[in-house]
Amino acid sequence: LTLAQRVSAMFSRGEPGAWYDPSDMSTLFQDNAGTVPVTAVGQPVGFILDKRRGLARSPLSIVGKTAGDGVVTVVGNVITVTGGTSSTDVSFSNAFSFTLLDLTFSAANGITVYAGGYPSMATAGRNTYRGAVGIYNIIRVPAGAPTTTITVHDAYNIIGNHATQATATARPVLQQDGNGKYYLAFDGVDDALQTGNIDFTGTDKMTVVAGVLSNLNGYSNILELGPNSASENGFSLQRGFAANGDYAGTAYGTSLGYGYTSNFAAPDTSVIAAQYDIAQASVAGGEISFRRNGVVSAKADSQGSAGTGNFSQKPLYIGSRAGTSLRFNGRIYSLIVRGAQTPLSQIEATERYIKQKMGLP
Repeated sequence: LTLAQRVSAMFSRGEPGAWYDPSDMSTLFQDNAGTVPVTAVGQPVGFILDKRRGLARSPLSIVGKTAGDGVVTVVGNVITVTGGTSSTDVSFSNAFSFTLLDLTFSAANGITVYAGGYPSMATAGRNTYRGAVGIYNIIRVPAGAPTTTITVHDAYNIIGNHATQATATARPVLQQDGNGKYYLAFDGVDDALQTGNIDFTGTDKMTVVAGVLSNLNGYSNILELGPNSASENGFSLQRGFAANGDYAGTAYGTSLGYGYTSNFAAPDTSVIAAQYDIAQASVAGGEISFRRNGVVSAKADSQGSAGTGNFSQKPLYIGSRAGTSLRFNGRIYSLIVRGAQTPLSQIEATERYIKQKMGLP
């Protein structure tokens, strides 16, 4: 297997989590709706796709043919209507939200799209309407129209825990370093991304592997399942938690446990692999462990006890604490989160993969 295939295999059993790869420009969009692709460095990133499911699409669900005698079929995200002698209305629902502009028709044929039922939400004047998740949407194909295919190609149609930023001025920017390696630049002021709720309630173990460059030594969040605070059953990967220049992790079960590495003065370029295990709270230093650039952390202190319990169903916040504070100032080249404990051989392969993304030996 290639290193990329080894990373993908981390999620072969349906493990919850996310895989963000800024070097894959096909996964980046400038807006949080996922409709304006990133095409060059220097552009903001308001939406990044989760690659852990291979960018597969969620299939549309046809609710039924509500009028007419056309024949309707659906395969994946493509609806096909063979026109009949009377106009055909196709009612479908979706496990995602979509924009009318993201519908492609094989021919005009007088087709009309109604989002959220008709006639109050007809297409006219509503081309930027984004339907709510699960809402009923209707496509009307007129009588006598030839066979017509309608394709929904929306980033939200891709399965995964995608990360977004609604505020235009708070979006990280795609950049390229002197070695030609791509990364997301976070300004330490307001830049951040976040996912929707991710269900980690079935596990008390977590693996995070991140390729980062930190511009500052101070206290900031690279990643958090949160808010990572009392009774929230979260975790975090931080910079400067216990002392300037360290990398640290916190884990909450019924209480707080944390650990941190030796100090590495900024600007510091690292591949950090952190493992969290609430079940090891009774073992001194057992609940959080670190590797930096393929080497077990020399310090790896662990303080307190994470108590008991599993992680929660909450958003991942990238580059901030709960999207409001502790902003990260630096670069994220790659970020992988897996809701499970990961074998050393798999971690080593993932570290090598991310080192390639960063141009590290």
